[in-house]
Amino acid sequence: MRTGEYADRDYWNQYWEKEKREGKEEVSFYFSDLIEHSICWDGLKTYMEIGGAPGSVMAFMNKRYGLHVSAVDFTDKRRVAAFLHTHGVRDYRIYEEDFRVFDSESHTKEYDIVASWGFIEHFRRKVAAKFIEKQKIMVSDNGYLIVELPNIRRGMWLVYLLFNRNLIKIHNLKTMDLPWLIRQVLRGNKFKIVYASYYFTMNPQNEFFLKHKVLGNICKGYVKFFNRNHVSETIKRWFFPYIVIIARRVGEEKKTKQGEFRK
Repeated sequence: MRTGEYADRDYWNQYWEKEKREGKEEVSFYFSDLIEHSICWDGLKTYMEIGGAPGSVMAFMNKRYGLHVSAVDFTDKRRVAAFLHTHGVRDYRIYEEDFRVFDSESHTKEYDIVASWGFIEHFRRKVAAKFIEKQKIMVSDNGYLIVELPNIRRGMWLVYLLFNRNLIKIHNLKTMDLPWLIRQVLRGNKFKIVYASYYFTMNPQNEFFLKHKVLGNICKGYVKFFNRNHVSETIKRWFFPYIVIIARRVGEEKKTKQGEFRK
């Protein structure tokens, strides 16, 4: 395992080999309501995902919004490609590379949305901060940056300890700090926050919920309750299972021939 890494390539290859999602059922996404209302989709054409396996979010973005989808992932890209083809996605590109050595600068401002869903928390803070910067480089003018990760702290730590403690070992809990994450996103003053908070939803394809259907149904009930009722930030911080930040690149000022500045 390399420095700064909590889960290596072998782990993820074994994980995705075990948790196959190759059915032909309609692709859904458990953060769809949040992104639907947080992003202005007019004119968006391209999507880049960091750690894109198994390809389910890519398929959703392509089928729902018609985006050309790309991903960087160091697992076998043939597995992701097979999933995308199963769901009728042909407009895609996959970079089978380690994101630590991926040349983000060669893709400067290339993508309208650059997202990582459950990625940076598998690394130490210094590495996670560098990954956020690499994501920011690729976001187009007025494009969107999305950083999502689990919230395995406070009350949620106890839930994981009781029901799935092995997952704690491959996560760096120090990255699950919302104020710290916001500071990383805003560093350089090139982005403005659209959404930054704790979020309650569940992944119906998660192998844990598929195995423990009773607990899964209970969580579904909680999702409905929290989506319909206002709760305090303290409750969210303690008991909401995800942290999500959505930010938009601020249009850079360009100098006109008359010497005036405009956006």
